[in-house]
Amino acid sequence: MNSIDLTPIEKLTKARIQLQRSHPFWAYLSLGLRFQNFPKGIADDPHAQTAGVDAHGNLYYNDDFINKLSITDTKTLLAHEVSHVAYSHLLRVGTRHKQMWNVAADYVVNDILLRNNFPKMEGMLLDSRFSEKSTEEVYEELLQNPPPNLPLFDTHMYSTNGGSSDDPSQQGMRISPSQVKAMERKWKRKLVEAYEHSKKAGNAPAGMERLIDNLLHSKVSWRTILTRYILNRIPFDWTYRKPSKISRVLKTVYLPSTLKESIDIIVGIDTSCSIGEKELALFKGDMLNISNSFQQVNMHVITCDTKVYDDFTLTNGTRTQFEKLKLQGGGGTDLRKIFDRVTTKGMNTPRNILIMFTDGYTPFPDSKPPINTIWVSTEASKEDYPKWGQYIRVEVK
Repeated sequence: MNSIDLTPIEKLTKARIQLQRSHPFWAYLSLGLRFQNFPKGIADDPHAQTAGVDAHGNLYYNDDFINKLSITDTKTLLAHEVSHVAYSHLLRVGTRHKQMWNVAADYVVNDILLRNNFPKMEGMLLDSRFSEKSTEEVYEELLQNPPPNLPLFDTHMYSTNGGSSDDPSQQGMRISPSQVKAMERKWKRKLVEAYEHSKKAGNAPAGMERLIDNLLHSKVSWRTILTRYILNRIPFDWTYRKPSKISRVLKTVYLPSTLKESIDIIVGIDTSCSIGEKELALFKGDMLNISNSFQQVNMHVITCDTKVYDDFTLTNGTRTQFEKLKLQGGGGTDLRKIFDRVTTKGMNTPRNILIMFTDGYTPFPDSKPPINTIWVSTEASKEDYPKWGQYIRVEVK
């Protein structure tokens, strides 16, 4: 049967079968996709005229779009869409603008596909500047310097528990936090299985070794976890009073500009002598990088053992003071003093973040404070900390 005589479902199924011969990694992943038309209320939306996915593994498509594709292009489309699901792009959006995140994710996925000899489809977003970068990195670069002539390739059906969008095609089913974790585990497992499957077939994908190694060994840099946590909680809002730079080059799409709300990050440092100088130096370097990277972050530093020593806002004038911080104190620790100081300063609110760098041997507040708390721990295990707060273990080689 000629491909032009195939129904959309038949064409997608045939493309999935052919992927097994040419790209077994993506063929294995695509087995987790369910094909269906865009749901009512979205099918006629201008943003839903190609294809898209949701975090549950549903691949939505427009009949006319699939009918125009060759089998070769349909294989590329399948690999593109399942990559968004497998790489958890629909779960990692956080508070970012969803349409912009979609564009960043497309650049990342397409770079991987082209490095694995998939043919370029018409309308694919490609830019060598973004080669081998993360979606988070590309997103930030797009906000600062949007490229000209930026078309929209597909759509993502996000959950309704976060992010911002005025595009109806970006609205999907509600997902609970427990479902998010379950779906992340499911697709991490599928990624590893797909990689092993493709290795046995003698056709492992290029550029995936480091990702798969991290998944196999379940180790992610504590610095990466910390940065992602902060990125996902930096608030963004959008206004249509002033069009974004991208709107000036997109004649048919009007995108809002960003309103970057400020956020206070309080860095609490346990200065008792049980923390190593090497760990402290790395931690200070990461905090400086975060402070320098985001104009909307106001960073405050509080040091403490059994009492508060330093309390200052990190600015160009106090940068040297922060860099020269030394460990001191007589061995005792009571980090409740930092929580008390944060409350006194009027910063103990849910919109702010408190990052506690400590060995964990300290009394804790009796109840969960309003402020988002991250425990960056050099020694104590997760079980030694309160159930509230994000636990990150420091491992320095």
